[in-house]
Amino acid sequence: MPLKGSLAVPNLAGLIQLVSLERLVARLRVQQGSRNGSLYFAEGAVVHAEFEGLEGEPAFQSILNLEGGAFELEPNIPAPRQTLQRPVEALLLDACRRKDEVDRAHNNGLGTLTRAVIEPGLARGLLLVEPDGCILFQHNLPDAERYAAAIAEIDRQGEQLGALLKLGGFRRGRIPAPDGSSLILLRYNKRWVGVKAAPGMARRLDAALNHIAAGGPEPAAES
Repeated sequence: MPLKGSLAVPNLAGLIQLVSLERLVARLRVQQGSRNGSLYFAEGAVVHAEFEGLEGEPAFQSILNLEGGAFELEPNIPAPRQTLQRPVEALLLDACRRKDEVDRAHNNGLGTLTRAVIEPGLARGLLLVEPDGCILFQHNLPDAERYAAAIAEIDRQGEQLGALLKLGGFRRGRIPAPDGSSLILLRYNKRWVGVKAAPGMARRLDAALNHIAAGGPEPAAES
């Protein structure tokens, strides 16, 4: 019989450890609103993770970053494939490390971006992503996981092309959005920042991001 309950990060980490200790074969499904993901266990090891288009460690990290929602643990459901190799303890420790990095990012760089593009009303959405697609922070972007998966692929292709041409990876880019707008990408402090412009603000947002990329001081707010 499946085990169901409400979702909280400490409880989720504890549940993952419990399944690991019991050496179960199981699927742990998580849901937060319309967002869904699953962790698959084989003899207690987490062998596969999937979440909103992400797989492997980026999916595992995104599931651990969920705040609220529900879970369902279903025994005796094997993984469709293996995308995780590291021990559970290492995955959970990495999740804690990345959370600490998010906290540091708020104090070193993310605050600058928020003040430069969100507070003046230039952007309506903001995303901070590791090169592997793990979401560290998102504000008002319902399709954050889809964008994160696309960013990971852009980063991978950029690194390959940069190595071939000896030019380095991509530093800027755009991802088209279903509503006709686009997510503007900027490589910032070894991570990717994605920003969606507010209506009529694309040109001013581009200028603000160029200013940040050049290492200038925060733009003064317009009166």
